[in-house]
Amino acid sequence: MLDEDGRRKSLPPNHRVNAMIHAARFTTKSFDTVGQSRNQQLKDTSGSNYVVGDVYFKVPLGGPSPDLSIFGINPIEFLLQERTASKQMEQRYGKEIAANMLNPRRKKTLPSSFSGNVGQFREMLDNCKWEFVDYHIIANMCDDDSYKAVIRSWGYGTEKK
Repeated sequence: MLDEDGRRKSLPPNHRVNAMIHAARFTTKSFDTVGQSRNQQLKDTSGSNYVVGDVYFKVPLGGPSPDLSIFGINPIEFLLQERTASKQMEQRYGKEIAANMLNPRRKKTLPSSFSGNVGQFREMLDNCKWEFVDYHIIANMCDDDSYKAVIRSWGYGTEKK
């Protein structure tokens, strides 16, 4: 569960959850191949700032807990790490598109409005240009000292990005 209105409230990015969502885009343990998944669609249309604020996981009794070790000790570093697409990805999508799909700072430029059927929408998505979008490390209105301390412990200042 999360606060759907968190961006408007200027809640800080949840880097740990963002790193977990980012990791779930990949289909290989070497993090060099992604497929078509909901997480990939979100990254391609919005960038990698998926979640802000606190997130609560409902884990079924006896079910596995989320694996927070997937991203190591620094979730921002894991998120922003430069990755090289696998040969399989490059063959399927081409070198440039594969690189854009892997890059957490690349998203598709979407039109402000669209009218058409599902097939036309998919074709439009396939032909969108890719643009740079920054990964926001701290919210504009963040004044939480403990949050800022965690960010500094990961090697980042409190600059607003």
